[in-house]
Amino acid sequence: MKHKMSQYRNILLYAAGLLIVCLSLIPYFVLGEDVWVFFHDQLDGEVLNYIYQAKYLFQSSHIPELMNGIPGTGMLPPAPFGVFFYAVCSPFAAYVWMQTLVTFTAYTGMFLLLCRITKDGRIAFLCGCLFAYLPFMPVYGLSIVGLPLLIYAFWNLYRNQKRILSVALIIFYAGFSSFALIGYGVCAIAAVAVIFLFISAAGNGKKPAEKGSVLSGMAALYGTYLCCNASLFGEILLSGTKGGEVFRSHREEIVQTAVTDYGNELHRLLFGDAVYAPAFAEWILALTVLLAVLCLASKKKELLRIPLLLLGGMFGVAFLALFWKSPLCMASIRQFGPLRYFQADRISWMLPPAWYVLLGMDFRIICSLKNGFGEKKERRKRIAAAVAAYGSILLFCGFCTGIIYKNSFFYHQIRQMVFPDTYKIMTWNQFYAGDIMEKIEAYIKDKTGNEKAEYRVASLGMSPAPALYHGFYCLDGYSNNYSLSYKHAFRRIIAKELAGDEGIRRYFDEWGNRCYIMSAESGTAPMISKYQASVYEDLQLDTQAFSELGGKYLFSAMEIKNCKDMGFVLEDVFETPSSYYKVYLYRLEKEAP
Repeated sequence: MKHKMSQYRNILLYAAGLLIVCLSLIPYFVLGEDVWVFFHDQLDGEVLNYIYQAKYLFQSSHIPELMNGIPGTGMLPPAPFGVFFYAVCSPFAAYVWMQTLVTFTAYTGMFLLLCRITKDGRIAFLCGCLFAYLPFMPVYGLSIVGLPLLIYAFWNLYRNQKRILSVALIIFYAGFSSFALIGYGVCAIAAVAVIFLFISAAGNGKKPAEKGSVLSGMAALYGTYLCCNASLFGEILLSGTKGGEVFRSHREEIVQTAVTDYGNELHRLLFGDAVYAPAFAEWILALTVLLAVLCLASKKKELLRIPLLLLGGMFGVAFLALFWKSPLCMASIRQFGPLRYFQADRISWMLPPAWYVLLGMDFRIICSLKNGFGEKKERRKRIAAAVAAYGSILLFCGFCTGIIYKNSFFYHQIRQMVFPDTYKIMTWNQFYAGDIMEKIEAYIKDKTGNEKAEYRVASLGMSPAPALYHGFYCLDGYSNNYSLSYKHAFRRIIAKELAGDEGIRRYFDEWGNRCYIMSAESGTAPMISKYQASVYEDLQLDTQAFSELGGKYLFSAMEIKNCKDMGFVLEDVFETPSSYYKVYLYRLEKEAP
Protein backbone atom coordinates (compact mmCIF):
# COMPACT_ATOMS: atom_id res chain seq x y z
CA MET A 1 0.00 0.00 0.00
CA LYS A 2 2.78 2.39 0.95
CA HIS A 3 4.63 1.59 -2.30
CA LYS A 4 1.49 2.34 -4.37
CA MET A 5 0.98 5.66 -2.60
CA SER A 6 4.57 6.57 -3.35
CA GLN A 7 4.03 5.72 -7.02
CA TYR A 8 0.89 7.87 -7.21
CA ARG A 9 2.71 10.74 -5.53
CA ASN A 10 5.58 10.48 -8.02
CA ILE A 11 3.15 10.51 -10.95
CA LEU A 12 1.52 13.67 -9.61
CA LEU A 13 4.91 15.28 -9.01
CA TYR A 14 6.05 14.38 -12.53
CA ALA A 15 2.88 15.85 -14.04
CA ALA A 16 3.28 19.04 -11.98
CA GLY A 17 6.88 19.35 -13.16
CA LEU A 18 5.83 18.96 -16.80
CA LEU A 19 3.37 21.81 -16.39
CA ILE A 20 6.09 24.00 -14.86
CA VAL A 21 8.61 23.34 -17.64
CA CYS A 22 5.87 23.87 -20.25
CA LEU A 23 5.75 27.50 -19.14
CA SER A 24 9.12 28.05 -20.83
CA LEU A 25 7.52 27.18 -24.20
CA ILE A 26 4.67 29.68 -24.00
CA PRO A 27 6.56 32.59 -25.67
CA TYR A 28 7.18 30.51 -28.79
CA PHE A 29 3.45 30.01 -29.28
CA VAL A 30 2.40 33.53 -28.26
CA LEU A 31 5.05 35.49 -30.20
CA GLY A 32 5.68 33.05 -33.04
CA GLU A 33 8.54 34.07 -35.31
CA ASP A 34 8.75 37.40 -33.51
CA VAL A 35 10.23 35.65 -30.47
CA TRP A 36 13.84 36.20 -29.42
CA VAL A 37 16.10 33.21 -30.17
CA PHE A 38 19.77 32.93 -29.24
CA PHE A 39 21.30 33.23 -32.71
CA HIS A 40 25.00 32.38 -32.17
CA ASP A 41 25.75 28.97 -33.70
CA GLN A 42 22.01 28.33 -33.98
CA LEU A 43 20.36 30.64 -36.49
CA ASP A 44 23.62 31.39 -38.31
CA GLY A 45 24.73 27.77 -38.47
CA GLU A 46 22.99 24.65 -37.24
CA VAL A 47 19.43 25.60 -38.24
CA LEU A 48 20.65 25.97 -41.82
CA ASN A 49 22.34 22.58 -41.63
CA TYR A 50 19.02 21.00 -40.69
CA ILE A 51 17.16 22.89 -43.42
CA TYR A 52 19.48 21.82 -46.22
CA GLN A 53 19.91 18.24 -45.02
CA ALA A 54 16.10 18.02 -45.01
CA LYS A 55 15.90 19.61 -48.48
CA TYR A 56 18.29 17.04 -49.97
CA LEU A 57 17.22 14.12 -47.80
CA PHE A 58 17.72 10.85 -49.72
CA GLN A 59 18.63 12.88 -52.82
CA SER A 60 22.23 14.04 -52.84
CA SER A 61 25.32 14.36 -50.70
CA HIS A 62 26.10 17.65 -52.45
CA ILE A 63 24.57 20.99 -51.38
CA PRO A 64 24.93 23.56 -54.20
CA GLU A 65 23.63 26.64 -52.34
CA LEU A 66 26.63 27.00 -50.03
CA MET A 67 30.17 27.96 -51.07
CA ASN A 68 29.67 27.01 -54.74
CA GLY A 69 28.66 23.52 -53.66
CA ILE A 70 29.72 21.76 -50.51
CA PRO A 71 29.74 18.06 -49.56
CA GLY A 72 26.98 16.91 -47.23
CA THR A 73 29.57 16.36 -44.48
CA GLY A 74 30.11 20.12 -44.49
CA MET A 75 26.56 20.70 -43.25
CA LEU A 76 26.01 17.82 -40.83
CA PRO A 77 23.38 18.64 -38.19
CA PRO A 78 24.23 17.74 -34.57
CA ALA A 79 21.07 15.65 -34.05
CA PRO A 80 20.44 13.52 -37.17
CA PHE A 81 16.90 12.49 -36.21
CA GLY A 82 16.07 16.20 -35.89
CA VAL A 83 16.19 16.49 -39.69
CA PHE A 84 12.77 14.80 -39.68
CA PHE A 85 11.18 17.86 -38.05
CA TYR A 86 12.66 20.15 -40.70
CA ALA A 87 11.51 17.82 -43.47
CA VAL A 88 7.84 17.95 -42.44
CA CYS A 89 7.54 21.39 -40.77
CA SER A 90 8.51 24.97 -41.44
CA PRO A 91 11.95 25.85 -40.03
CA PHE A 92 10.50 27.79 -37.09
CA ALA A 93 7.98 25.08 -36.24
CA ALA A 94 10.77 22.48 -36.42
CA TYR A 95 12.92 24.59 -34.10
CA VAL A 96 10.06 24.82 -31.58
CA TRP A 97 9.52 21.06 -31.76
CA MET A 98 13.20 20.55 -31.04
CA GLN A 99 13.00 23.00 -28.12
CA THR A 100 9.98 21.10 -26.77
CA LEU A 101 11.78 17.77 -27.13
CA VAL A 102 14.88 19.09 -25.36
CA THR A 103 12.87 20.61 -22.50
CA PHE A 104 10.72 17.54 -21.90
CA THR A 105 13.66 15.13 -22.16
CA ALA A 106 15.78 17.19 -19.76
CA TYR A 107 13.05 17.12 -17.13
CA THR A 108 11.94 13.52 -17.70
CA GLY A 109 15.45 12.07 -17.71
CA MET A 110 16.52 13.90 -14.56
CA PHE A 111 13.26 13.01 -12.79
CA LEU A 112 13.51 9.30 -13.58
CA LEU A 113 17.20 9.07 -12.73
CA LEU A 114 16.90 10.87 -9.40
CA CYS A 115 13.82 8.88 -8.45
CA ARG A 116 15.99 5.80 -8.92
CA ILE A 117 18.98 7.26 -7.02
CA THR A 118 17.32 9.15 -4.17
CA LYS A 119 14.02 7.20 -3.87
CA ASP A 120 12.34 10.58 -3.38
CA GLY A 121 10.08 12.05 -6.06
CA ARG A 122 10.14 15.47 -4.41
CA ILE A 123 13.89 15.76 -4.89
CA ALA A 124 13.58 14.49 -8.48
CA PHE A 125 10.86 17.08 -9.13
CA LEU A 126 12.94 20.01 -7.85
CA CYS A 127 16.18 19.08 -9.61
CA GLY A 128 14.38 18.13 -12.82
CA CYS A 129 12.70 21.54 -13.06
CA LEU A 130 15.97 23.39 -12.41
CA PHE A 131 17.80 21.31 -15.00
CA ALA A 132 15.10 21.77 -17.66
CA TYR A 133 15.34 25.57 -17.42
CA LEU A 134 19.07 25.70 -18.12
CA PRO A 135 19.67 27.51 -21.46
CA PHE A 136 20.62 24.54 -23.61
CA MET A 137 20.50 25.19 -27.35
CA PRO A 138 17.89 22.93 -28.97
CA VAL A 139 19.91 22.58 -32.19
CA TYR A 140 22.26 20.24 -30.28
CA GLY A 141 19.36 17.96 -29.48
CA LEU A 142 19.80 15.56 -26.58
CA SER A 143 23.61 15.66 -26.62
CA ILE A 144 23.71 17.08 -23.08
CA VAL A 145 20.16 17.04 -21.74
CA GLY A 146 19.56 13.41 -22.71
CA LEU A 147 22.40 11.96 -20.65
CA PRO A 148 20.29 11.32 -17.50
CA LEU A 149 17.75 9.43 -19.64
CA LEU A 150 20.55 7.41 -21.24
CA ILE A 151 21.98 6.45 -17.84
CA TYR A 152 18.49 5.50 -16.66
CA ALA A 153 18.07 3.25 -19.72
CA PHE A 154 21.38 1.47 -19.16
CA TRP A 155 20.57 1.10 -15.47
CA ASN A 156 17.33 -0.67 -16.45
CA LEU A 157 19.26 -3.02 -18.72
CA TYR A 158 21.77 -3.74 -15.95
CA ARG A 159 18.84 -4.76 -13.74
CA ASN A 160 17.25 -6.65 -16.66
CA GLN A 161 14.14 -4.44 -16.50
CA LYS A 162 12.12 -2.72 -19.25
CA ARG A 163 14.48 -4.04 -21.90
CA ILE A 164 12.55 -3.02 -25.03
CA LEU A 165 11.77 0.45 -23.68
CA SER A 166 15.38 0.97 -22.55
CA VAL A 167 16.88 -0.04 -25.91
CA ALA A 168 14.40 2.30 -27.61
CA LEU A 169 15.50 5.14 -25.30
CA ILE A 170 19.15 4.48 -26.16
CA ILE A 171 18.38 4.63 -29.90
CA PHE A 172 16.35 7.79 -29.24
CA TYR A 173 19.30 9.42 -27.47
CA ALA A 174 21.91 8.42 -30.08
CA GLY A 175 19.73 9.59 -32.97
CA PHE A 176 19.08 12.96 -31.38
CA SER A 177 22.66 13.64 -30.27
CA SER A 178 25.96 14.49 -31.90
CA PHE A 179 28.67 11.84 -32.14
CA ALA A 180 31.31 14.43 -33.04
CA LEU A 181 30.50 16.73 -30.11
CA ILE A 182 29.82 14.30 -27.28
CA GLY A 183 28.91 10.85 -28.60
CA TYR A 184 32.54 9.72 -28.81
CA GLY A 185 32.86 10.32 -25.06
CA VAL A 186 29.57 8.58 -24.32
CA CYS A 187 30.68 5.52 -26.31
CA ALA A 188 34.08 5.43 -24.62
CA ILE A 189 32.67 5.73 -21.09
CA ALA A 190 29.97 3.14 -21.86
CA ALA A 191 32.64 0.72 -23.12
CA VAL A 192 34.78 1.20 -20.01
CA ALA A 193 31.71 0.70 -17.80
CA VAL A 194 30.80 -2.55 -19.57
CA ILE A 195 34.36 -3.88 -19.28
CA PHE A 196 34.34 -3.04 -15.57
CA LEU A 197 30.93 -4.73 -15.26
CA PHE A 198 32.20 -7.94 -16.84
CA ILE A 199 35.34 -7.98 -14.72
CA SER A 200 33.22 -7.43 -11.62
CA ALA A 201 30.82 -10.18 -12.67
CA ALA A 202 33.69 -12.59 -13.24
CA GLY A 203 35.11 -11.73 -9.83
CA ASN A 204 31.75 -12.53 -8.24
CA GLY A 205 31.52 -15.84 -10.04
CA LYS A 206 28.73 -14.69 -12.38
CA LYS A 207 28.58 -15.54 -16.05
CA PRO A 208 29.15 -12.63 -18.44
CA ALA A 209 26.21 -13.91 -20.48
CA GLU A 210 23.94 -12.69 -17.72
CA LYS A 211 24.82 -9.17 -18.83
CA GLY A 212 23.40 -9.64 -22.32
CA SER A 213 20.86 -6.87 -21.81
CA VAL A 214 23.64 -4.34 -21.31
CA LEU A 215 25.35 -5.58 -24.47
CA SER A 216 22.12 -5.09 -26.41
CA GLY A 217 22.11 -1.48 -25.21
CA MET A 218 25.71 -1.05 -26.31
CA ALA A 219 24.87 -2.48 -29.74
CA ALA A 220 21.96 -0.05 -30.05
CA LEU A 221 24.15 2.91 -29.06
CA TYR A 222 27.05 2.08 -31.37
CA GLY A 223 24.81 0.95 -34.22
CA THR A 224 22.69 4.11 -34.20
CA TYR A 225 25.73 6.38 -34.14
CA LEU A 226 27.27 4.37 -37.00
CA CYS A 227 24.14 4.56 -39.16
CA CYS A 228 23.52 8.25 -38.49
CA ASN A 229 27.13 9.25 -39.14
CA ALA A 230 27.97 6.87 -41.98
CA SER A 231 29.09 9.68 -44.30
CA LEU A 232 31.39 11.14 -41.64
CA PHE A 233 32.96 7.77 -40.85
CA GLY A 234 33.27 7.07 -44.57
CA GLU A 235 35.17 10.30 -45.12
CA ILE A 236 37.57 9.44 -42.28
CA LEU A 237 38.12 5.85 -43.43
CA LEU A 238 38.64 6.87 -47.05
CA SER A 239 41.27 9.40 -45.98
CA GLY A 240 39.24 12.35 -47.24
CA THR A 241 38.73 11.20 -50.83
CA LYS A 242 35.73 12.54 -52.74
CA GLY A 243 34.86 10.96 -56.04
CA GLY A 244 38.34 9.54 -56.47
CA GLU A 245 40.00 12.88 -55.75
CA VAL A 246 41.72 13.85 -52.55
CA PHE A 247 39.52 16.09 -50.42
CA ARG A 248 41.54 18.38 -48.17
CA SER A 249 39.49 20.04 -45.49
CA HIS A 250 40.08 23.64 -44.42
CA ARG A 251 40.52 22.20 -40.92
CA GLU A 252 44.07 21.26 -41.86
CA GLU A 253 45.00 24.91 -41.32
CA ILE A 254 43.22 25.34 -37.98
CA VAL A 255 45.64 26.53 -35.33
CA GLN A 256 44.81 25.33 -31.83
CA THR A 257 46.13 27.51 -29.03
CA ALA A 258 47.31 25.91 -25.80
CA VAL A 259 45.70 27.11 -22.60
CA THR A 260 47.83 29.39 -20.41
CA ASP A 261 45.41 30.41 -17.65
CA TYR A 262 44.79 26.99 -16.09
CA GLY A 263 42.61 28.32 -13.27
CA ASN A 264 40.09 30.11 -15.48
CA GLU A 265 40.02 27.27 -17.99
CA LEU A 266 39.43 24.65 -15.27
CA HIS A 267 36.59 26.79 -13.91
CA ARG A 268 35.04 27.00 -17.39
CA LEU A 269 35.33 23.27 -17.99
CA LEU A 270 34.14 22.25 -14.54
CA PHE A 271 31.19 24.58 -14.10
CA GLY A 272 30.00 24.62 -17.67
CA ASP A 273 30.62 26.65 -20.78
CA ALA A 274 28.12 29.49 -20.50
CA VAL A 275 27.32 29.25 -24.24
CA TYR A 276 27.12 25.53 -24.97
CA ALA A 277 26.96 23.67 -21.66
CA PRO A 278 25.75 26.03 -18.92
CA ALA A 279 25.48 24.69 -15.39
CA PHE A 280 25.84 27.63 -12.95
CA ALA A 281 27.00 25.03 -10.46
CA GLU A 282 29.43 26.89 -8.19
CA TRP A 283 26.82 26.94 -5.43
CA ILE A 284 26.19 23.22 -5.80
CA LEU A 285 29.87 22.60 -5.11
CA ALA A 286 29.70 24.92 -2.08
CA LEU A 287 26.67 23.02 -0.76
CA THR A 288 28.45 19.69 -1.25
CA VAL A 289 31.50 20.88 0.68
CA LEU A 290 29.30 22.18 3.52
CA LEU A 291 27.40 18.91 3.73
CA ALA A 292 30.66 16.95 3.73
CA VAL A 293 31.77 18.92 6.79
CA LEU A 294 28.42 18.31 8.52
CA CYS A 295 28.52 14.58 7.74
CA LEU A 296 32.02 14.25 9.13
CA ALA A 297 31.05 16.22 12.24
CA SER A 298 27.98 14.03 12.82
CA LYS A 299 29.91 10.82 12.07
CA LYS A 300 27.82 9.94 9.02
CA LYS A 301 30.63 9.41 6.56
CA GLU A 302 28.71 6.65 4.77
CA LEU A 303 26.41 9.30 3.27
CA LEU A 304 29.34 10.84 1.40
CA ARG A 305 30.66 7.81 -0.46
CA ILE A 306 28.66 8.04 -3.71
CA PRO A 307 28.44 11.87 -3.90
CA LEU A 308 32.20 12.20 -3.43
CA LEU A 309 32.84 9.47 -6.02
CA LEU A 310 30.67 11.39 -8.48
CA LEU A 311 32.40 14.68 -7.64
CA GLY A 312 35.81 13.05 -8.06
CA GLY A 313 34.78 11.70 -11.46
CA MET A 314 33.62 15.17 -12.50
CA PHE A 315 36.95 16.70 -11.53
CA GLY A 316 38.66 13.87 -13.42
CA VAL A 317 36.71 14.70 -16.59
CA ALA A 318 37.53 18.40 -16.20
CA PHE A 319 41.26 17.70 -15.73
CA LEU A 320 41.24 15.35 -18.73
CA ALA A 321 39.68 18.11 -20.85
CA LEU A 322 42.23 20.58 -19.46
CA PHE A 323 45.10 18.23 -20.38
CA TRP A 324 43.80 18.09 -23.96
CA LYS A 325 44.29 21.86 -24.20
CA SER A 326 47.66 21.90 -22.42
CA PRO A 327 50.97 22.76 -24.15
CA LEU A 328 52.23 19.20 -23.51
CA CYS A 329 49.29 17.64 -25.33
CA MET A 330 49.46 20.22 -28.13
CA ALA A 331 53.13 19.40 -28.71
CA SER A 332 52.71 15.61 -28.68
CA ILE A 333 49.41 13.82 -29.17
CA ARG A 334 47.70 16.59 -31.14
CA GLN A 335 50.31 16.66 -33.88
CA PHE A 336 48.83 13.61 -35.60
CA GLY A 337 46.21 13.83 -38.35
CA PRO A 338 42.66 14.78 -37.35
CA LEU A 339 43.70 14.95 -33.68
CA ARG A 340 45.06 18.42 -34.47
CA TYR A 341 41.56 19.88 -34.64
CA PHE A 342 39.59 17.27 -32.67
CA GLN A 343 37.99 19.03 -29.69
CA ALA A 344 38.14 16.26 -27.10
CA ASP A 345 37.80 18.87 -24.36
CA ARG A 346 34.08 18.87 -25.15
CA ILE A 347 33.85 15.77 -23.00
CA SER A 348 33.25 18.39 -20.30
CA TRP A 349 29.78 18.86 -21.83
CA MET A 350 28.81 15.81 -19.78
CA LEU A 351 29.21 17.72 -16.52
CA PRO A 352 26.03 19.89 -16.35
CA PRO A 353 23.73 16.86 -15.85
CA ALA A 354 26.21 15.45 -13.32
CA TRP A 355 25.98 18.64 -11.23
CA TYR A 356 22.22 18.35 -10.92
CA VAL A 357 22.45 14.66 -10.07
CA LEU A 358 24.91 15.70 -7.36
CA LEU A 359 22.42 18.34 -6.19
CA GLY A 360 19.80 15.61 -5.82
CA MET A 361 22.25 13.56 -3.75
CA ASP A 362 22.95 16.63 -1.60
CA PHE A 363 19.24 17.06 -0.92
CA ARG A 364 19.08 13.37 0.01
CA ILE A 365 21.91 13.90 2.49
CA ILE A 366 20.04 16.85 4.04
CA CYS A 367 16.98 14.63 4.49
CA SER A 368 19.15 11.88 6.00
CA LEU A 369 20.76 14.31 8.44
CA LYS A 370 17.28 15.41 9.43
CA ASN A 371 16.43 11.80 10.22
CA GLY A 372 19.21 11.84 12.80
CA PHE A 373 16.61 13.37 15.07
CA GLY A 374 14.79 10.05 15.38
CA GLU A 375 11.90 8.75 17.39
CA LYS A 376 13.87 8.83 20.63
CA LYS A 377 14.22 12.60 20.34
CA GLU A 378 11.63 15.07 21.49
CA ARG A 379 8.81 15.85 19.10
CA ARG A 380 9.77 19.55 19.04
CA LYS A 381 13.29 18.70 17.95
CA ARG A 382 12.05 16.41 15.20
CA ILE A 383 9.75 19.12 13.89
CA ALA A 384 12.51 21.71 14.08
CA ALA A 385 14.87 19.38 12.20
CA ALA A 386 12.27 18.77 9.47
CA VAL A 387 11.58 22.50 9.09
CA ALA A 388 15.29 23.26 8.93
CA ALA A 389 15.97 20.51 6.37
CA TYR A 390 13.08 21.18 4.01
CA GLY A 391 13.39 24.92 4.47
CA SER A 392 17.07 24.85 3.51
CA ILE A 393 16.27 22.76 0.41
CA LEU A 394 13.55 25.15 -0.72
CA LEU A 395 15.72 28.17 0.05
CA PHE A 396 18.59 26.74 -2.00
CA CYS A 397 16.23 25.90 -4.86
CA GLY A 398 14.86 29.44 -4.77
CA PHE A 399 18.38 30.84 -4.92
CA CYS A 400 19.30 28.58 -7.88
CA THR A 401 16.02 29.42 -9.62
CA GLY A 402 16.93 33.11 -9.55
CA ILE A 403 20.36 32.48 -11.09
CA ILE A 404 19.02 30.13 -13.77
CA TYR A 405 16.08 32.38 -14.64
CA LYS A 406 18.31 35.44 -15.18
CA ASN A 407 20.47 33.39 -17.57
CA SER A 408 17.70 31.49 -19.33
CA PHE A 409 16.16 32.03 -22.75
CA PHE A 410 12.82 32.40 -20.94
CA TYR A 411 14.04 35.56 -19.18
CA HIS A 412 14.40 37.50 -22.44
CA GLN A 413 11.30 36.02 -24.02
CA ILE A 414 9.00 36.79 -21.08
CA ARG A 415 10.27 40.36 -21.01
CA GLN A 416 9.41 40.59 -24.71
CA MET A 417 5.87 39.60 -23.86
CA VAL A 418 5.50 41.86 -20.82
CA PHE A 419 7.31 44.93 -22.20
CA PRO A 420 6.77 44.75 -25.98
CA ASP A 421 7.24 48.48 -26.51
CA THR A 422 10.43 48.96 -24.52
CA TYR A 423 12.28 45.64 -24.49
CA LYS A 424 13.81 45.50 -27.97
CA ILE A 425 15.89 42.46 -28.88
CA MET A 426 16.54 40.70 -32.18
CA THR A 427 13.88 38.15 -33.11
CA TRP A 428 13.84 35.12 -35.41
CA ASN A 429 12.12 37.19 -38.13
CA GLN A 430 14.54 40.08 -37.79
CA PHE A 431 17.59 37.84 -37.95
CA TYR A 432 16.51 36.08 -41.12
CA ALA A 433 15.11 39.32 -42.61
CA GLY A 434 12.44 37.61 -44.66
CA ASP A 435 10.78 40.87 -45.69
CA ILE A 436 14.05 42.29 -47.05
CA MET A 437 15.29 39.09 -48.72
CA GLU A 438 12.00 38.62 -50.56
CA LYS A 439 12.19 42.18 -51.87
CA ILE A 440 15.78 41.66 -53.05
CA GLU A 441 14.88 38.42 -54.80
CA ALA A 442 11.91 40.07 -56.54
CA TYR A 443 14.00 43.09 -57.53
CA ILE A 444 16.73 40.97 -59.16
CA LYS A 445 14.22 38.78 -60.97
CA ASP A 446 12.20 41.72 -62.25
CA LYS A 447 15.33 43.47 -63.52
CA THR A 448 17.26 40.50 -64.96
CA GLY A 449 14.83 37.62 -65.18
CA ASN A 450 17.38 35.42 -63.41
CA GLU A 451 16.45 32.78 -60.87
CA LYS A 452 18.55 32.47 -57.70
CA ALA A 453 20.47 29.48 -59.05
CA GLU A 454 21.77 31.64 -61.92
CA TYR A 455 23.86 34.06 -59.84
CA ARG A 456 25.95 34.07 -56.67
CA VAL A 457 25.82 36.46 -53.74
CA ALA A 458 27.87 37.30 -50.66
CA SER A 459 27.19 39.37 -47.54
CA LEU A 460 29.20 42.09 -45.84
CA GLY A 461 28.60 43.36 -42.30
CA MET A 462 25.84 40.80 -41.85
CA SER A 463 25.77 37.04 -41.60
CA PRO A 464 25.21 35.17 -44.88
CA ALA A 465 22.61 33.11 -43.00
CA PRO A 466 19.60 35.29 -44.05
CA ALA A 467 20.53 34.93 -47.71
CA LEU A 468 21.10 31.18 -47.42
CA TYR A 469 17.90 30.73 -45.39
CA HIS A 470 15.93 32.24 -48.26
CA GLY A 471 17.56 30.09 -50.90
CA PHE A 472 20.20 32.40 -52.38
CA TYR A 473 23.34 30.71 -53.67
CA CYS A 474 26.08 32.05 -51.41
CA LEU A 475 29.82 32.27 -51.87
CA ASP A 476 30.24 32.73 -48.12
CA GLY A 477 28.98 30.64 -45.24
CA TYR A 478 29.56 28.85 -41.96
CA SER A 479 30.86 25.28 -42.13
CA ASN A 480 33.24 23.16 -40.07
CA ASN A 481 34.28 21.05 -43.05
CA TYR A 482 34.73 22.57 -46.50
CA SER A 483 37.43 22.45 -49.14
CA LEU A 484 40.81 23.97 -48.31
CA SER A 485 41.20 25.03 -51.94
CA TYR A 486 37.93 26.97 -51.69
CA LYS A 487 39.15 28.72 -48.56
CA HIS A 488 42.28 29.82 -50.43
CA ALA A 489 40.25 31.01 -53.44
CA PHE A 490 37.86 32.93 -51.18
CA ARG A 491 40.75 34.43 -49.23
CA ARG A 492 41.90 36.27 -52.35
CA ILE A 493 38.72 38.38 -52.18
CA ILE A 494 39.55 39.71 -48.70
CA ALA A 495 43.35 39.48 -48.76
CA LYS A 496 43.93 43.24 -48.49
CA GLU A 497 41.40 43.58 -45.67
CA LEU A 498 43.04 40.72 -43.76
CA ALA A 499 46.43 42.38 -44.19
CA GLY A 500 45.06 45.52 -42.56
CA ASP A 501 43.84 43.88 -39.36
CA GLU A 502 45.68 41.13 -37.49
CA GLY A 503 42.53 40.14 -35.58
CA ILE A 504 40.45 39.26 -38.60
CA ARG A 505 43.48 37.69 -40.33
CA ARG A 506 43.94 35.22 -37.48
CA TYR A 507 40.18 34.67 -37.26
CA PHE A 508 40.08 33.64 -40.91
CA ASP A 509 43.50 32.00 -41.43
CA GLU A 510 43.80 30.14 -38.13
CA TRP A 511 40.17 29.06 -37.83
CA GLY A 512 38.09 29.83 -40.90
CA ASN A 513 34.83 28.02 -40.11
CA ARG A 514 33.14 31.33 -40.81
CA CYS A 515 34.16 31.94 -44.40
CA TYR A 516 32.82 35.50 -44.47
CA ILE A 517 33.71 38.69 -46.30
CA MET A 518 35.36 40.69 -43.54
CA SER A 519 36.59 44.25 -43.36
CA ALA A 520 39.22 45.93 -41.23
CA GLU A 521 36.69 48.73 -40.66
CA SER A 522 33.99 46.52 -39.11
CA GLY A 523 36.09 43.60 -37.85
CA THR A 524 34.48 40.20 -37.50
CA ALA A 525 31.11 41.75 -36.55
CA PRO A 526 28.52 40.05 -38.78
CA MET A 527 25.48 41.78 -37.26
CA ILE A 528 25.52 45.51 -38.04
CA SER A 529 22.03 46.95 -37.54
CA LYS A 530 20.58 49.89 -39.43
CA TYR A 531 20.84 51.96 -36.24
CA GLN A 532 24.58 51.48 -35.82
CA ALA A 533 25.53 51.40 -39.48
CA SER A 534 28.14 53.83 -40.72
CA VAL A 535 29.99 53.87 -44.03
CA TYR A 536 32.81 51.75 -45.47
CA GLU A 537 35.24 54.51 -46.35
CA ASP A 538 37.97 52.48 -48.01
CA LEU A 539 36.88 48.90 -48.60
CA GLN A 540 39.48 46.82 -50.45
CA LEU A 541 38.01 43.70 -52.07
CA ASP A 542 39.49 41.79 -54.98
CA THR A 543 36.53 41.87 -57.35
CA GLN A 544 38.43 39.78 -59.92
CA ALA A 545 38.59 36.93 -57.40
CA PHE A 546 34.96 37.60 -56.45
CA SER A 547 33.92 37.30 -60.08
CA GLU A 548 35.99 34.16 -60.69
CA LEU A 549 34.00 32.40 -57.97
CA GLY A 550 30.82 33.50 -59.75
CA GLY A 551 30.00 36.46 -57.51
CA LYS A 552 27.47 38.90 -58.92
CA TYR A 553 25.78 40.66 -55.97
CA LEU A 554 26.97 41.90 -52.59
CA PHE A 555 24.50 42.37 -49.70
CA SER A 556 26.07 45.03 -47.48
CA ALA A 557 24.83 46.22 -44.08
CA MET A 558 26.59 49.56 -44.65
CA GLU A 559 27.07 51.90 -47.57
CA ILE A 560 30.32 51.41 -49.48
CA LYS A 561 31.72 54.83 -50.32
CA ASN A 562 34.33 53.63 -52.82
CA CYS A 563 32.14 51.01 -54.50
CA LYS A 564 32.78 52.35 -58.02
CA ASP A 565 36.55 52.05 -57.56
CA MET A 566 36.09 48.30 -57.11
CA GLY A 567 33.60 47.91 -59.95
CA PHE A 568 30.42 47.68 -57.84
CA VAL A 569 27.24 49.59 -58.66
CA LEU A 570 24.64 50.37 -56.00
CA GLU A 571 21.36 48.94 -57.26
CA ASP A 572 19.03 49.84 -54.39
CA VAL A 573 18.64 50.04 -50.60
CA PHE A 574 16.20 47.77 -48.77
CA GLU A 575 14.69 48.14 -45.32
CA THR A 576 11.35 48.06 -43.53
CA PRO A 577 10.14 49.83 -40.35
CA SER A 578 10.60 46.63 -38.31
CA SER A 579 13.77 45.33 -39.99
CA TYR A 580 17.03 44.94 -38.09
CA TYR A 581 19.17 45.58 -41.17
CA LYS A 582 19.34 48.14 -43.92
CA VAL A 583 20.71 46.20 -46.89
CA TYR A 584 22.60 47.94 -49.68
CA LEU A 585 22.43 45.81 -52.83
CA TYR A 586 25.58 46.11 -54.95
CA ARG A 587 26.05 44.54 -58.36
CA LEU A 588 29.45 43.74 -59.81
CA GLU A 589 29.61 45.54 -63.13
CA LYS A 590 32.66 43.81 -64.60
CA GLU A 591 32.73 40.04 -64.56
CA ALA A 592 35.82 37.85 -64.84
CA PRO A 593 36.65 36.81 -68.40
